[in-house]
Amino acid sequence: MTTLEIFANNGLSEPFYWLTRPEAVYYNNKTYVVWHGTGFDPYITYYNHSSKTWATAIRVADNPMTLNGHGAPSMTVDSSGYIHVFYGATIAGGYPMKHAMSNSPESISGGFTVKSDI
Repeated sequence: MTTLEIFANNGLSEPFYWLTRPEAVYYNNKTYVVWHGTGFDPYITYYNHSSKTWATAIRVADNPMTLNGHGAPSMTVDSSGYIHVFYGATIAGGYPMKHAMSNSPESISGGFTVKSDI
């Protein structure tokens, strides 16, 4: 899959919102990227710098916010390799910040578990 197919076919409204940072994190030779996709849900993929390929994009979780792109996701990778995605917060809509964590270190294919609101 090309970069264009990943983002152009699934970017919604403001897939990367200018106030939300970071949308991408480099960790162990992969650059992980999050954005608003279908239904404003957070999606994630990564670019593998060794193989020069993009992973299949996956949906991280449901986003309750559906009116605008201001709750675009951001992310980090902790020291153990778990990927944390933060999304859905907006003051105007009264939505709390959501948090999802990868089920396996350095893996998006193993799914994500939604944690308590922040």
